[in-house]
Amino acid sequence: MNPSLATERARKLAYGLQDWDIVEPRPATTVMLLRDDEAGLHTFLMRRPLSMKFAPGMHVFPGGAIDPEDQLAPHILDPRYPLDAVAARASTTAPVLSAGIAAAIREVHEEAGVNLAAAPLTESSFALIDHWVTPAFETRRFDVSFFVALMPEGQQAHAASAESEFTCWITPAEALQRHQAGDMPMLQPTLASLGMLNQYPTVAAVMDYARTCAVTPRTPMPVPDGRGGVRWQLVHAYTGEVLADDTGAPGDLETEGVRQ
Repeated sequence: MNPSLATERARKLAYGLQDWDIVEPRPATTVMLLRDDEAGLHTFLMRRPLSMKFAPGMHVFPGGAIDPEDQLAPHILDPRYPLDAVAARASTTAPVLSAGIAAAIREVHEEAGVNLAAAPLTESSFALIDHWVTPAFETRRFDVSFFVALMPEGQQAHAASAESEFTCWITPAEALQRHQAGDMPMLQPTLASLGMLNQYPTVAAVMDYARTCAVTPRTPMPVPDGRGGVRWQLVHAYTGEVLADDTGAPGDLETEGVRQ
């Protein structure tokens, strides 16, 4: 989808003139690996190859779609892990959340070579923190649960699959600065996640926030601007409730990435 087509589809969506079937988003997960060092809180980012069909050239966290066989083995979570309470806070069910956690652990191992389940997961080492859904005008859509995870001691994260051509540990502030300078293309949810991380000095502080924060499925939505164009709102992806107004365009196309 080229930029002009995306703009036209967004306008049609805003004015109720859509002439395509909106794609059902595929459930997916992404994981912000975190660690502390002398320079502060760092997170792990990967750059997707330009050959990828989704978000080529974009800097992303490890993650991917939930597969039907993703099931959470009992030993992965600490017995005290409040799975039901977390599911209720995120307006989902424990089985759905379990599948998401299983997919998150699998994807981090496949893409970054990190075994998050080396020890039972606790709320201090792994937590649900956000939820984003690809805009309705995109041709490839995902319904993504965002997790934060403490990098296990004694392990190394690296490019473990063909889905990344470059990886780095970076502070949220530096990543945001490099994006602003045009050096690190990113999607809106990645930028929002980095902005959130940038508010906290340590992994523990992020985990404390994640234990109680509201988790609402969000998606950018174009609406008429009164001049024949569109403006953007951030809305509840399932109910359409407006969460933030005049948020600006979502930025780079998720499907096209830097290959526009």
